[in-house]
Amino acid sequence: MKKIEILFVVLGIFLIVLGCAKQEKIDVQPKVEPQSPVVKETVKEEPTKAETAKTEETTKEETTGAMNVINVVGDNFEPSELTIKVGEKVTWKNMREGNVKNMLIKGTKNCVKVQSRTLKPGETFEWTFTESGKCEYIDAITSLKVGKVIIEG
Repeated sequence: MKKIEILFVVLGIFLIVLGCAKQEKIDVQPKVEPQSPVVKETVKEEPTKAETAKTEETTKEETTGAMNVINVVGDNFEPSELTIKVGEKVTWKNMREGNVKNMLIKGTKNCVKVQSRTLKPGETFEWTFTESGKCEYIDAITSLKVGKVIIEG
């Protein structure tokens, strides 16, 4: 009987020591850069056809990039579903106010590499999608909603 009591005491001490031990975490996070605003130039002179085509192409690229923004407002993603093309960048912007202000974007299932650091209000996280498919993500702080990015080839 005494051996069993000693065994439980040793086991209890072992579990306490194991639970109190520090575990080393390796945290690899992609660089978060602030998003540059889209700037449109006004040209007073009449451009040539080649210049017009180049300007339209540049404006189209800038506009496409600007539309790939997902605002995090309260517990919602706006829009909750976004369709893009392979190679395009998506920017998540923290627009939260109230009790829960921070956010942390975390990809699920087949896009677990998508993960931001904890972002304060006004901060952004960008990710360029290089493969076609569907990426579901959550805000790991609230975990209340699931958003989707559909990447077309």
